[in-house]
This record gives sequence, structure tokens and C-alpha cells, in this order.
Amino acid sequence: EGTASGASSSRPLSPFASLFGGLFGGEGKGSKDRKAAGATEKTAPEKFVEAWNDRNAEAASDLFADEFEYVDTARYVPLTSKSSLRRRLYLEIDSLPPGRTIVIDDVATSSDGRKVCVLRHSEDDDDGGGVAVPTSRSCWFFNVDGEGRITYAMAVPEPNDPKPGDVGLNVLNGAGKIIDATGFGYADDCSSSASAPPTTDADGRTAVERYFDDWNRRDMTSAVGRFDPNCDYDDTQYPRPFVGRDALESHLNRVSDCLPRSFVFVTDDVAVSNDGRKVGVRWHLENGDKDDDDEEGRALPFTRGCSFYALNEEGLIRSGLDFPEPAVVKPGAVRLLVDSTAKKVREEPIRVVPLALWIAYIYVVFLSDGILPGANALALEQRTWEEVRDLSVNFFLVSPLLHLPFAPTVHPMLEGIFNLLLSWAAMFGGFLSDDREGKPNVFPMLPAVVGMQFLTSAFYLPYLGLR
Repeated sequence: EGTASGASSSRPLSPFASLFGGLFGGEGKGSKDRKAAGATEKTAPEKFVEAWNDRNAEAASDLFADEFEYVDTARYVPLTSKSSLRRRLYLEIDSLPPGRTIVIDDVATSSDGRKVCVLRHSEDDDDGGGVAVPTSRSCWFFNVDGEGRITYAMAVPEPNDPKPGDVGLNVLNGAGKIIDATGFGYADDCSSSASAPPTTDADGRTAVERYFDDWNRRDMTSAVGRFDPNCDYDDTQYPRPFVGRDALESHLNRVSDCLPRSFVFVTDDVAVSNDGRKVGVRWHLENGDKDDDDEEGRALPFTRGCSFYALNEEGLIRSGLDFPEPAVVKPGAVRLLVDSTAKKVREEPIRVVPLALWIAYIYVVFLSDGILPGANALALEQRTWEEVRDLSVNFFLVSPLLHLPFAPTVHPMLEGIFNLLLSWAAMFGGFLSDDREGKPNVFPMLPAVVGMQFLTSAFYLPYLGLR
């Protein structure tokens, strides 16, 4: 949010990329340029990209260590097991259009190969040529162990259009004041690499790291001085990049005015290429105010990010691209559901039938009055809930047969219909075998089958449309 910048303002963008943005990349022009420059050994993240573009979820997941953490900032919960990672990969692959690939635009790899920052976008195959998908850029940061396996990965997608701009900063400002006043809501999952920072300058620190320090001191004149006069700075929160030092300084001052002075950016990890011309940064935001119990500032929720910088021959920042974490509302799961459903309907239009019937069912049973006898299900009539309670107590007629004292008296027709539906719902238990690791359902089977026991058609119909 105003501390990193844009590697290429002309990079194509994608509406659905926040959904896949976290995980995937491809070998495009940037990859070919690196090969031409003499790069022979591919990093684990680049191999992961190739496996993904080959639609090989097994090979992609095998590039991760036995113990790893994958953070997709478009989702709330990180992945820490191979099975959960493979499931996510299979679902993402299944939701993609046939010609969709991920293209690597640039890579910053540390000299020991243990830190890799990747800049990428998505493309669709159109008559043999790649067509960039709008708002599909994202930035990943990887940590790799000595055996070349991925131990940590964080993926930050570009915000979709329309860009939030200053709205996100104002929300962060207000939320930060509330969190600071209550002491509740600070994040505790921001991790930093234990390895020493790279050194490319006389003071032992990169120009990018010194830029962050200048920003935290609110010394925007010095911060802008770290940039080339003709720099290109793309904060993906905003619709257009900022070109030149004057535009950049104006932007940084505006961002600074939106945030309390106690808010500071903390660099969790830095990847610097061998020639020092490419720098990737993983960072988060902290409230720098300290109390008696705190030796350090406290991390703020939903303020992580990843940035990619390119430097000129003089060591000044020529371009930068800044990806902030999507705040509060994480769109990843919903977008996966939408994309997967759209692809399935395109491939098999008959799926529209159960989905349309489901919409009609929900409207008639839960929302409408007059189509069926009685009030709708959401009217919450006392008589209705009493019947539900009594029928549940007489589940499969166990209570009446045992002459239990609390067994209620219920109309026999209602009991017959109710128990018939229970028997019908129990038959859906066999669907639990339908959710296989190599072919998972976007609508998970366990909650689907459990839901079928209570609201059969409300869960069975979407299952038929999405399986």
C-alpha cells in the first residue's frame, strides 16, 4: 500500500486472477529471456510453473517439502499438507479454460537459490498466440531448502477492477485505530526468514531496504531519491502506474497522510538476484507503538504484501510493482466456485437443469407465499418448529416403539412422510465415495451429504450441477 511498486505498467490484467493468482505461473517471455542469458538450472518455483501449465498436480505438489506452508492471500487459511495442496491444485486446474497458462514475467533469485520472487500473469491461447488475461498479475515469494524443495510460499494477486485506490487505505486507517484502542485483532502469523539480508551497498543493505526505512521515517524526499528520475511505480491498488519522481512523491505523501505515523512497513524476506538488478520483497505492516510488554511493534491483520523491483546500472530503482494482500473479504473460494461452475456448464449445458431447479426450489420453499400451502420456511412460525421438534424426537419411530415418556403425539401422516424422507436422505451416504483426491468436488461431499440429511433437495440439486 504505497511502499512497493510496478515492474511493468503494461502487464496484462485478469478478473479471475485473484482466484488462481495465488498458486500458479508459466514460462513466457521472461523465462525465455533468462534462458538466453545463460540460465540453465531452473528453480523449484519455475518447475512448479511448468507442472501447473502441464496440468500435473502431482508433480507440482511433489516440489514442496514434507513440511511447508503455502499462503494464498486471497484465502483465509494457509495450506500445510500435500493432500490439501493437491486438492486445491486439482480444483484450480479443473476450473481453467483449456488454453489458459501462466507466464513468468520476471524472477529474482538469491545467489544461494534459497529465496525466489516471481512476477507473473495469465494468458489465453488464441490461434497459437497468447492473449493476456486482464488483472491476472500476481507476485509470489518462495523459500527453498537445501534439497531444492519449497518450504514456504506466499502468493499475492492483483486486485480486480475497479481498483480500490485510497478506499483501502482509509479502511486500514480506521481499522488500525480500533485495533489499537481495543488491543484486539493484531496478527500473529507474519513470519520472517532467519537468513541474513543481502548486501549490495556500502552500508550492507539494498537500496530497496533503505527505501522502506525512508518511508517509515516519512522522509519521502529521501525515499523518492532511491528511484530513477524516469521511474515507473505501479501500486496495484490504483488503476494507473505513477511515472516519474514527482508523481511518485505525490502518491507516497498521500498514502502517508492516510496512515497513522505509528504504522511501519517491516520486510520479512528479501530476494536479490546475482547482479543486484532485481529485488523481491515480502513485507507486512505493523503498529510501531510499543507498550511495556512489547519489545517490537505488533503486526496488523490483512496487511501483508509482496513487491518486485528492477534497478538500473547506478543502483537506483527503475521500476517496481506492489501487491497488497486482499483485505477482510477474501474472494478466492467464491471465485473458484463461480469459475468451476461456469466451465462445467459450458462443457455440459445439461447441468443448467439441476441448477435452475435448485433456484426454483429455494424460492418456492424458503421465500414465496401462496405457491405451496402454509407460510414459507423462513417465516419461523411456532407451529412449524414444534412439528419439526416433535418429528425429530420420534426419529424412525424409536421413541413411540419404546414407549418413552417424552415421545410426543404426531399426526401419523406427517410421521410417515417424515420417516420416508429420512430413509431417502440416508441413501445419499454412498455419495461420500464420490470425492476422490484426483477428482475432488468443488462442493465438498461431507458437508453436502450432511446437508442432504436435513434439507435434501437444497443440497442434492446443486451437487448434481457441480459434481
